[in-house]
Amino acid sequence: MSGEVAVVVGASGALGGAIAARLLAEGLTVIGVARGATGQRPDAGDAAGGDAAGDAAGGAAGGAARGDAASGAARGDAASGAAGGAAGGGARGAPGGAGGNAASGAAGGGAAGSGAGAAGSSAAMEWCAADIGSDDAVAAVAAAVGDRPVRMVVQAAGLPAAGPLATIEPDALGRAVALKCGGLLRLVRAVDGHLQPGARLVALGGHYGIEPAPYACAAGVTNAALANLVRQLATAYGPRGVTAHLVAPGPADTPRLRALSRQAAETRGVPVDTVLAERAAESPLGRLVTPAEVAWAVATLLAPEAAALDGSALSLDVGARRGIF
Repeated sequence: MSGEVAVVVGASGALGGAIAARLLAEGLTVIGVARGATGQRPDAGDAAGGDAAGDAAGGAAGGAARGDAASGAARGDAASGAAGGAAGGGARGAPGGAGGNAASGAAGGGAAGSGAGAAGSSAAMEWCAADIGSDDAVAAVAAAVGDRPVRMVVQAAGLPAAGPLATIEPDALGRAVALKCGGLLRLVRAVDGHLQPGARLVALGGHYGIEPAPYACAAGVTNAALANLVRQLATAYGPRGVTAHLVAPGPADTPRLRALSRQAAETRGVPVDTVLAERAAESPLGRLVTPAEVAWAVATLLAPEAAALDGSALSLDVGARRGIF
């Protein structure tokens, strides 16, 4: 994969950071897109958009994971600093599931392993200062890519918390769709001329786009729209040998999930562990999906055989979805 790049929006968050680390381990140069200054820690305003799940069960990553990922890049040591930091952030976002589940913790540790693998490769981590919610991002991302071939793009920007169905501001739905779906279009347009046959267009949606829940109103509506857009991209880019994919994690164990769970616990007057346990209980395995598992799924799409998944949604909900289709 020498010379090829992957562009990851949301690489400063727990899920995006784990994905970036995994792609580095695959030998790709990764361009992380964040609102912070290039090569420096993203600003605090990026906190609402780090984690790709972007819903009540997994919005943006917290500052600790984001800071570690970004600070590695700031040192300019992409293979060992940015990759290790991003992976470490993902792993810390998965400290064992709601109930300290050992399997969850082990999977989270896998992200750190991916980062370590990247340290021994020639892959590099670069940063592009851009807000994917703005049309200005098209030119910024295009400039960061330069004339290099693009192997994969990942739209992993998350959504700020917008509240449940009963209280959500109606206009928040439009803003959420504009960020996730509009952001994906901006990302694709920025790299369109550099997509080679076998390239992958990947969007991280979420469990609630398929399994509606009133407490995750904006995430459900937005991720359902994202699934439709991915199908459209699959139809439009298929003749060029470029495939489009939706990766839909279930509730993901990230710092953002824990922060939102604390807020919910305070509102309900219950311990935060109760809220986390409820989220984990949605899965027959009694745990949450980890950033490392999401990163594994995204990296798997690099395989030639993954072309058979063009346009489809890959659900990573540890069995939480009850529907058949």
